[in-house]
Amino acid sequence: MTTEHDTQLRDAVTKEFAAAGYPPKLIESVLARQEQLKRDGEKTMPWVKIHRKDLLPDTLIAYKLPWEWDEDDSNYLIIKEWIGEDFQQELFGHTRRLRDRKLREIGNKMNDYVDRRDYHSRRRTRLNRRLDYDYTGTRDIVYYRNLANGQT
Repeated sequence: MTTEHDTQLRDAVTKEFAAAGYPPKLIESVLARQEQLKRDGEKTMPWVKIHRKDLLPDTLIAYKLPWEWDEDDSNYLIIKEWIGEDFQQELFGHTRRLRDRKLREIGNKMNDYVDRRDYHSRRRTRLNRRLDYDYTGTRDIVYYRNLANGQT
């Protein structure tokens, strides 16, 4: 797909290089390489590489954007499509809202659990377990080792 402008440029370059004394074979190889670079430039699209602390994969899935993890550094996401600055800010905002929602859910779940330190157990101490109480409120001490020997 060469246009009229491309053919004019090709002719001008050929004349200039021939006037400078370059052989026709070298001129053709330079022009062929230039055409190849031009075709390669049309194929490649710039991708966006973003740190995962800035953007969640859930956001990319929600917006149906093609992405993958960076093979060199797993802390980065590669979006396989060029996105503008305004759209990036929208994606970052979506990620912030998702993270805020998750934090609120975690906070609500944490409030559902009872902190055991707030409720102290009233276990009887060893001494109190050895003591027998009568109805008058006085303590009659009964030692268990003496009961085992038959003594009170």
